[in-house]
Amino acid sequence: MRYDIHFRRDHDKPHDYALIAISLPSLEAARDARKVSGDLVVYAGTTNIVKNKSWLWDWEKADPDVYAQLAIKFG
Repeated sequence: MRYDIHFRRDHDKPHDYALIAISLPSLEAARDARKVSGDLVVYAGTTNIVKNKSWLWDWEKADPDVYAQLAIKFG
């Protein structure tokens, strides 16, 4: 499985994004490539956010209302 990083202006607008990184080989590599909470890990070539929260930073995992968590919930 490969992963891309998208930056979205709004968590609920999946087609309004900038491509930050492409075809990363693992969730760990994707997590390390993120710079801000608006950087979301998606399956390569899609706008589908990875539901596995292992790519979130610890502070994001602790707060269900952060941007990345809201984006995961949105879908």
